Amino acid sequence: MYPGDEGGTYRRPVFLFHKPASRLIILGILFVTAFAIRMHNISRPPLDFQPIRQYQLAHIARSGYFEGAENIPQWKKDIAKINNERIGFLLEPRIMERAAVLGYKIAGGERLWIPRVMSSIFWMIGGIFVYLIACKIFTPDEALVSAVFYLFLPFGISASRSFQPDPFMVMLLLVSLFMILKYHEQLSFLMLISAIIPSSLAMLIKPYSIFLIFGAFISIAINKQGIRKSLTDRDFLMFIFLSPLPGALYYLSSMFAQDSFVMEHAQASFLPHLLYQGYFWKDWLAMIARAVGLTAFAGALSGLFLVRGRLPGVLLKGLWTGYFIFGLLFTFQILQFYQ
Repeated sequence: MYPGDEGGTYRRPVFLFHKPASRLIILGILFVTAFAIRMHNISRPPLDFQPIRQYQLAHIARSGYFEGAENIPQWKKDIAKINNERIGFLLEPRIMERAAVLGYKIAGGERLWIPRVMSSIFWMIGGIFVYLIACKIFTPDEALVSAVFYLFLPFGISASRSFQPDPFMVMLLLVSLFMILKYHEQLSFLMLISAIIPSSLAMLIKPYSIFLIFGAFISIAINKQGIRKSLTDRDFLMFIFLSPLPGALYYLSSMFAQDSFVMEHAQASFLPHLLYQGYFWKDWLAMIARAVGLTAFAGALSGLFLVRGRLPGVLLKGLWTGYFIFGLLFTFQILQFYQ
């Protein structure tokens, strides 16, 4: 059994690295190597991954930087402002753009590699929490394999070099999952708040993260105390209502703003007729193959049936359930990603 199972704890023998110091050295080498890979040609134009999206954020950051810079000619400021206005309203709060502006000010000039390095750093921090999460539900060796997959997945390398809010959200999502596990280990108000805060930020940046976060939290809570008791539990209700609150307030207020893109995006996201089309399910599988590969996908699915211990099984089922519900509700995003 694993921690969180009834009847005690048991871990299978560790074969690769018996000493924690050895694992830390290996982890350090892996993280340094993964970061170095992401820094290769980082100063080149960001055309390797979602170039249109990165182009939009780069113009927003340029406009913000030019606006407060004294050494920029007025005509350049005017052009940057016009380009920013033409981009229109973007869904997410402009956290990454503001961080890029701050980086430009510190560096003394517009350096597009700065927000891309930030994204890579966020992804690296997320890797730490991937390892910590895996250590809680698997053996240290298996946790090491999880970190390797996360750090060196080709799609992840490309995505983590992009000037987008997604790497920041991924980091916060992983922090949330780790703190959810910590909370269920140590039921306390402090641990609950520690789980709510990163969860709220992740949902604010990307509302889609709610499905994995709720999937993990709800599945573990129900497994421990049942549905009826969970629905009347103070901590459970606080997490369910407070964690999505900042994102809900932001996107609801944006939805009723003038020329809002949020309402249009929300209406276009769920296209129920796609659920009855064979090509939707085929493209969903193709999207998974493109992102992680069919071998990894098959291994992840088999883990639902092969994993030992209540906690790992419940967590994996909760995450898979959340992902599946996301796909059913955001059908347009599935096809958009594939295309």
